[in-house]
Amino acid sequence: MNENTNKIDLNEDGIIIFFGTMNAMPMHYAMELRKLNQEVVYFVDEKKENTLHRPECHFKNSISYPYPDWIVELIIPSKLLISLFPQFFKFILMKSIPNKYKYKKIKAIFYGGFNVSFFPNNINIFLSYGSDLEYFCNKDLINELSEEFCNKSFTKYLPKRLVYTIVNKIVNNQFEGAKKSDYVLFFPLGNSIKGDKVINELKKYNVQYIERYDDMYIDDFKCYEKKSKFGDTELIVLCATRFSFSNLTLNDQENKGNDIIIKGLAKYIQNTDKKVIIHFFEKGQDVNEAKKLCKNLGIESNIVWHKTMPMHELFKLYEKSHICFDQLGNNWLGAIGVFAILLGIPLISNVSKYKVPLPVLNATNEEEVYKGLVQLEKKELYEMLSIESKKYAVDNLTPLKVLKL
Repeated sequence: MNENTNKIDLNEDGIIIFFGTMNAMPMHYAMELRKLNQEVVYFVDEKKENTLHRPECHFKNSISYPYPDWIVELIIPSKLLISLFPQFFKFILMKSIPNKYKYKKIKAIFYGGFNVSFFPNNINIFLSYGSDLEYFCNKDLINELSEEFCNKSFTKYLPKRLVYTIVNKIVNNQFEGAKKSDYVLFFPLGNSIKGDKVINELKKYNVQYIERYDDMYIDDFKCYEKKSKFGDTELIVLCATRFSFSNLTLNDQENKGNDIIIKGLAKYIQNTDKKVIIHFFEKGQDVNEAKKLCKNLGIESNIVWHKTMPMHELFKLYEKSHICFDQLGNNWLGAIGVFAILLGIPLISNVSKYKVPLPVLNATNEEEVYKGLVQLEKKELYEMLSIESKKYAVDNLTPLKVLKL
């Protein structure tokens, strides 16, 4: 199919399917296509309590539960099973298409996560969220992934050879599905060595690579005017990145640099008269390590810990925050940081790998974190970064930038 990559014909009758809904991220593409009068069927594959992945929790003003007929719940307890038994799940998927759309041509399918290319005779778009491509499409990591799986959940009770066989099948099925795709949407090259390698492999099979760097809340918040300012007596900091910096798996690609953020904040607190309030979230395998570090550095009383929350609640924290942090490790700028840019909240993150200049204060160590916070005390810089951030988001981060396939 991808020898002569086609574009979606917006004038042709048929449906566009979305399957694999990590963080509900694909929904903004689905909604944009609906604005273009396209018929969309969007599958939600997570339980209602998993609010991070449910569209009604992110798009509260547009989507409510129970869902309209174009949004279908298809709960899958383990996504890994899809890569192991793709034809079975293709059958389930087809059976679950609402009757209204069942007999219409499938024009295209966006898939992500542990899903493979089910429909080789249609346009397939692999909408990657990260590890589904850089790890689970990467045949060089089969041995490392197998070792990791030997220490997880039920697979730790299985013989190692069997675990290797399972992982080998998952990775090979995932890659085979990816190479049948017409397009792969992934983060900009240069941010993930392993991801770049997979992208270059897929290009050999004529899969067209499109940089994915957009924000799914752009329409809701492009007119938002930032109200909270960095004051003389108080600093409110938000960092919603999950904690991954100590007990790392596979390699340091998953290092979010949370310890660097904590140490830099601690130094700032020790050298300022401001009241500093820091909002962290209890997510990630190193939450306890982070709490110990905060206690050892004497900033425990400055931290407010939160559970994962729906987007409309998280927005309230953004709204009152003066500065945001995204990951400072070896990963790329995530949705947490991009949302801060959209709202015009000055952001500190590791953006040294990006080839284009971003309106972000770059930091890779605790000293740069500290200096960044001191710099932002200058009102001129703070205001300039806030204005530039907002403008950059509106100019560059709309889903239409990606949908113009």
